[in-house]
Amino acid sequence: MINILHDNDADAAVLSGKTIAIIGYGNQGSAQALCLRDSGVKVIIGETEEIGGKKNPSWEKAKEAGFDVFDVAAAASKADIVHMLLPDEHHGHIYKDHIEKHMTKGKALSCSHGFNIVFKQIVPPADVDVIMVAPKSPATEERKAYLEGFGVPGLVAVRQDASGKARDIALAIFGVKEEYLEAAFDEVDKQYGSIENYFSEGLGLNTEDQQALRAVLLARNTCIDSRHAGPPVQPSMHCP
Repeated sequence: MINILHDNDADAAVLSGKTIAIIGYGNQGSAQALCLRDSGVKVIIGETEEIGGKKNPSWEKAKEAGFDVFDVAAAASKADIVHMLLPDEHHGHIYKDHIEKHMTKGKALSCSHGFNIVFKQIVPPADVDVIMVAPKSPATEERKAYLEGFGVPGLVAVRQDASGKARDIALAIFGVKEEYLEAAFDEVDKQYGSIENYFSEGLGLNTEDQQALRAVLLARNTCIDSRHAGPPVQPSMHCP
């Protein structure tokens, strides 16, 4: 069943008083952090200050943008919602070494890519929420759309609802000038649809895939800009 949601389906008040730690201030990390902060959400950044004895440019970039920046463990300890936006290959060991002990009861673990959750490289405790909020767009287009008062399509999903409010939290995070689809988190037996995608199938996009997705996104926006009267348009990538 298709479930298309918009920003008026989300209640931003759910995030009132909460702190979101964005773990990783790369392309998606910076775009999502800036959009959330500009929407009135308290955002801190978890990063590595030095890499190989040299200053980490992402740390410096986050500081220059005016964020409070901490090492990953400190950010995770301070946050109510830990949103991991590192490259997939780093999620497992960063979570285990720096985040796991800080995922205490009542917190939420979030990501924009389901690989490490689905394949159990990350196994969160049972008393935390586990959600996905995944913009289906390159970060530059996401930020640009936000600044223009629009948004990009994306997916929201719930893996674990310990608090009874996991869905509300996911919608609130993604509910700022966005158009998004509610997705089943772990229906691995289902194939991509033209409208609805599934968390466990969003396993990776290489550079060529990202370029193709950008082209599809631009085509979608063209349809909207021209007041396309047909069925809803949603990019869908089919990766072998």
